[in-house]
Amino acid sequence: MYAAIQRFRERLDAGEVLIGSSVTFTDSSVSELLGGTFDFLWVDMEHSALGFEAVHDHLVAARAADCPTLVRVAGGETAWVKKVIDSGAGGVLLPRAYSVDEVAQFVAACRYPPLGSRGFGPRRAADYGRDGGPDYHQLANDSLFVAMQVETTEALDSLDEIAALPGLDSLAIGPYDLSGALGRLGEMDHPEVLAELARVVAAARGAGIYCGAGSGSDVTYNRRLVEMGFQWVQAGSDYSCVLERGVQIVDELQRSSALRRGAIG
Repeated sequence: MYAAIQRFRERLDAGEVLIGSSVTFTDSSVSELLGGTFDFLWVDMEHSALGFEAVHDHLVAARAADCPTLVRVAGGETAWVKKVIDSGAGGVLLPRAYSVDEVAQFVAACRYPPLGSRGFGPRRAADYGRDGGPDYHQLANDSLFVAMQVETTEALDSLDEIAALPGLDSLAIGPYDLSGALGRLGEMDHPEVLAELARVVAAARGAGIYCGAGSGSDVTYNRRLVEMGFQWVQAGSDYSCVLERGVQIVDELQRSSALRRGAIG
């Protein structure tokens, strides 16, 4: 069950930059489709209508596509976390953390004792019982990819302490929300915002963990994030893939039709 996320880690360790898409539509065919193109999927429970049943179906489809999948939960409470990881998520992502304690409790909910306080009942995550016992506990603790998003000034103030938490695999940024927290909403290219993004990369590197980003589909901006040292980047979403390509097709056809009409007329 953890083969895809283990490969995700191996590719990061090998120096690859991995590009993913967020998933927000409820139809699991989206994950089957995008999982064949992107390096990973980011199933978003924070800013979408996705419920646990839809997330479960996306995880099944992503596994069929052999694509590693991170789920961004709506909050760090155990009730959110355990349903997602017991459904077989390879990774879980905490948004908008405000304190070291909040992140520590989230990490604890993701790890079995003695590393954390995760309750036992993995179901699909243990391949419906085919994997079990002490070997499974160790496999889950070693494999589950646990990340948090730095999107608040409070998290920035505690950055090094958060990065040093045992059991946390990655910092990640949400540049838009972070720009708002700094009083510059939407100014993601502002020097102050870029300086804080660089500080997140440095904190992750200093702690020996990974660093990722949740971003839009702007290729220029995402290239800048990669150049800054972000190792995994969610670059756009299911709906941006559909909308942007649709707009491009219509625009190109309309322009070519206009040219033909001009030539005929």
